[in-house]
Amino acid sequence: VSLGESDGVFASAADVEKDGSTNARDVVKLMKYLVGWNETLGFEREAATSDDDALTMYFTSTMLRVARENNHVLGTADGTIRMAKNEIEDAHMILISREQKSDLTLDVGAITNADGAVLDREVRWGYYYYGSMFNDLNSQDFQNTTENNWADPYPELRGAFNVGANENQSFIIKVKTTADSAAGWYSAPIRVLDSAGNELKKATLFVYVWDFAIDDTKLSYTMFNTTSYSLAGYFGDVLDRKYYGTAEWAPWYKEYWYDYCLENKMCLEDLPYTWGDSRVDEYLDDVRVTSFVTVSGRLADTWANPNEGEIRGIYEKLSQKEEWLDKAYIYTVDEPFGVEGAEYVKIQWNGAKEVLGDTRFQTIIPFGNGWLAEIGKDMLDETWDYCNAFCPLAACFTLTADRRTRKADPATYPVWGEYMADRQFTKYGQFAPRYEQLRERGDKMWYYICIGPYYPHANYWNSYQGAWARVVQWQEYLCHSDGFLYWSMNFWQMEEGSSKKISLRETNNGDGLLMYPGSFWGDEPVAVPSIRFEIVRDGLEDYAYMRMLEAAIGRDAALEYVTRVTTDVLHFTQDWHDIDAVRDEMGFDLEALSASE
Repeated sequence: VSLGESDGVFASAADVEKDGSTNARDVVKLMKYLVGWNETLGFEREAATSDDDALTMYFTSTMLRVARENNHVLGTADGTIRMAKNEIEDAHMILISREQKSDLTLDVGAITNADGAVLDREVRWGYYYYGSMFNDLNSQDFQNTTENNWADPYPELRGAFNVGANENQSFIIKVKTTADSAAGWYSAPIRVLDSAGNELKKATLFVYVWDFAIDDTKLSYTMFNTTSYSLAGYFGDVLDRKYYGTAEWAPWYKEYWYDYCLENKMCLEDLPYTWGDSRVDEYLDDVRVTSFVTVSGRLADTWANPNEGEIRGIYEKLSQKEEWLDKAYIYTVDEPFGVEGAEYVKIQWNGAKEVLGDTRFQTIIPFGNGWLAEIGKDMLDETWDYCNAFCPLAACFTLTADRRTRKADPATYPVWGEYMADRQFTKYGQFAPRYEQLRERGDKMWYYICIGPYYPHANYWNSYQGAWARVVQWQEYLCHSDGFLYWSMNFWQMEEGSSKKISLRETNNGDGLLMYPGSFWGDEPVAVPSIRFEIVRDGLEDYAYMRMLEAAIGRDAALEYVTRVTTDVLHFTQDWHDIDAVRDEMGFDLEALSASE
């Protein structure tokens, strides 16, 4: 391995991990091998004391979602993850069995370094649902899918588990560092045991902690919604719906949902305490709390007869500190459509001005920027002076051209892309330069996805491989956005407009569903993350890496990393190895920059 040649570490490492790619994983494995760690170059299992040939254990990325009936080895014998301080990172472990196995246990030892320091961790197991997974987003064949069972929710592992014959079981080991964690190598023994305690398989998880910490001030602003009323109702006897909004509600919501999401770099739009409760101040002061909603609800109900005293009281409190006001958003208009929708935007703005006068406020509007044919304008143009936190759908940034150019260059303009109306493009040109004008006037810059944009854009759907979800936050940075909004964490209906709810037998397509009700796997109303929740957090941490690089070397230089993964919202790698390699390079470079300082 060459360290310091002009062609770099990545170009000079061999594929010693035998995963079909040459990247930082190979460098790390060679480094451990050269300093005398118990490393083998290539895939070789470390023999257990009662090794069971019917079992195979390997490690891969959470960006690779593996079908339950896929018995190919798609990773490495030992696991290696790299992470900054103040970060959460997952090791994804797959256990394949060629025979039915019952009452197995997974023993994950303490993750320690040579000085005995220990990293915190959670062990979670994948619960499988039957569904379709797209095979190739570049394919025009929407039927190009794989039907199988795919793990999405990952409850905490609390006891024994079973694996069917010719099936696999997925696990994630969620490793956590703090800002004070020591840099360097850690490791943990991992063993699969039978009911008698015999060791059937063993491996080692290696963790390398870079010598820098994620700067919480460089995280993206985030606004994720939880439908709090449905939370209370869904858990039935655990927390009856009658408690919603009462004193009994706040500590439950705080402990199980708000704080869990905040630890994972995501802000929920509802704070856990009311404005009159002094405990809310702790959250207002927390730099990780980057947004919250002050006024919400139905537009007509809110502004036709506004509760002026309540709204003014909220903003009088927030005016005590400029940074509190800077996080506050009025959100009573969602995805305005047509000329009528544009009028709603104006009603919200004028209503807030009438109530708050000169008090500084922000209104956030997620919108798709449709063409308003009746007046010959688009939504952004018509509402330009009536919002100061526009939040465009990712599809707005789709590069477009006139119809003849699109037809002549299908590689740049795929026929299935979501493009603005030709008249809209003729009048305004590309969306991104107009978006930058909002920054120039001092607006916050937001970005969102929901059920759209559709195939083949990046999104969080259950039918997408993990890399196609991870790239969302890379595109957020590429589009020069400061904040990210997502409409729901817990849309537990089967589909919009349906009263049928998800269950242990069925789930939805993943739109608005990043967390599952813990009551499915026990009586506690805990938040159970999906694998996509884990990937979203990793993407938000990637975004922080980019912002930290930007602060050190400038945005243009930071974009050189990003554009190796995605060049626009329709063009991005589908290979998780590419994202992993660039993310590792950012980590090593941030460590070097930290050392130079």
